[in-house]
Amino acid sequence: MASNNLIKYNEEYWVEIVEIILKYISSVKIKLEAIKEILENAHVPWCDTIRRIGQSALQYSLPLVLDIKDIFENEPRLVVLRNPKYKIKEKQITTINEVICMPLKIVDARTLFDV
Repeated sequence: MASNNLIKYNEEYWVEIVEIILKYISSVKIKLEAIKEILENAHVPWCDTIRRIGQSALQYSLPLVLDIKDIFENEPRLVVLRNPKYKIKEKQITTINEVICMPLKIVDARTLFDV
């Protein structure tokens, strides 16, 4: 997708122009795909612009909106999963063992057992 070219740069550079670009995309499907890509790649917690972009997708009734809604509603979880100190790569979680290890990484990073 073309948005990959833009979002590979620091968010501070693309966050303001992507909202303007979305206004000129006439295909709802392409617009929703771009919004999903933006939400998946934006730093969390999201800035007001990213949040506004995500909310704009909720007005449509295509199946892709459900995926966007899930991402949008899971922002608090993403804040934890994407925290660099926990060393959790969300997109690499594919097995039950990786899911079980997630809380252990969080506890280890917080060093709760250091007494």
